[in-house]
Amino acid sequence: MLERSTGPWALLQRASVYTAVQNLIGGPHLRRYIVERYIRPYPDDRVLDIGCGPADFVPLMPDVDYLGVDHNPDYIEQARSRYGGRARFLHADVCDATAGIDGTFDIILAIGLLHHLSDPQAAALLAAARRRLKAGGRVVTIDPALTTPQHWMARLIIRNDRGRHVRSATEYERLVQPAFSKVVMEVRTDLLRLPYTHVIMQCSA
Repeated sequence: MLERSTGPWALLQRASVYTAVQNLIGGPHLRRYIVERYIRPYPDDRVLDIGCGPADFVPLMPDVDYLGVDHNPDYIEQARSRYGGRARFLHADVCDATAGIDGTFDIILAIGLLHHLSDPQAAALLAAARRRLKAGGRVVTIDPALTTPQHWMARLIIRNDRGRHVRSATEYERLVQPAFSKVVMEVRTDLLRLPYTHVIMQCSA
């Protein structure tokens, strides 16, 4: 992973700060909407969340078999302290998130992850995710994107994201196509309280 981790970005390495910032800009609404419209989990689904962060999606899901993976130990510690009774968490390199994990999954999440990965890293991750999907399963990804035209504030914020591999919508789509035969992509500009552009993809074999 390649990301900005010094100066003001260093604060976001702390789980409490990350969650507070997300909540300030509209994170609770975004998470509820993403779960209801795109993730759509059913009870007993097996869900693998790669780059789960503090696992703020967990309380919005039904009784699923959830496994969250993140490379940040503070995120994993907070996730375990808050949701350890209903989910499992693994501190590991997200670029190799499926190593040592048994079985297949109904839903694999990569929320805010791909823009932290180079093209080769993302391609390897997506290929591994494809191998871990059950028949009929889906991979759901969400990332910031650069578009034309784009609100100046959205472009400024996104260009200064921690992740150094922010792409255009077309580039994200090209990134996932080698691993998945079906990709449904949406570009959204209305999910936060401030101008921002998200690319959301639902990928299946």
